[in-house]
Parts: sequence; structure tokens; C-alpha cells
Amino acid sequence: DAATISALGIEDAPECFTDRAAARASAGFLRHTRHAEGLLVPSLLVPGDSTRWNLVVFLDQLLDPLDVIALSVRPLGTFQLDSGTTQSNRD
Repeated sequence: DAATISALGIEDAPECFTDRAAARASAGFLRHTRHAEGLLVPSLLVPGDSTRWNLVVFLDQLLDPLDVIALSVRPLGTFQLDSGTTQSNRD
């Protein structure tokens, strides 16, 4: 949301997160400095669809075991980042 993006203080956010280095640097900051357990991020595969999100979990930061936090997991597809492009294999 706009308030969260503003609080991050990152110029060109959220568009800058399509750059792998910017996304990793931001996630690393939140993970190690703010001790985030995870991030809810918009899908890069369907950027215009605000109903599609990905949960990024930092397993080493979890305060509770994963099986307590994640009650259900189901795969929807896979993706791979190659040379700055995103390829999708949807089920």
C-alpha cells in the first residue's frame, strides 16, 4: 500500500523492485535490520492484478515453527528468473 511504500523511503518504489538487486537489497534490509519474518509482495507475473500476491518467508527469522504458521500450502505454478526476465510455468 502507499503508506508502506512511503515508509520505506525508496525512490521509484514499487517499480524499482522489478530489478533483482533492488529487490534483494530491500528484502535483506527488512530481514536483517527490521527482523521481518516475511514479506507479502505483489506478483511480478501479473503486476496489474492486485489480487495476486506472493508470501516470502525468511525461515531463519521465524519465531514459531513453520508448521504452526503455515496451515496449508499448495503450488500454483513455478517461475524462474533468468537474465532479468521472468518465465512462468503455470499448472
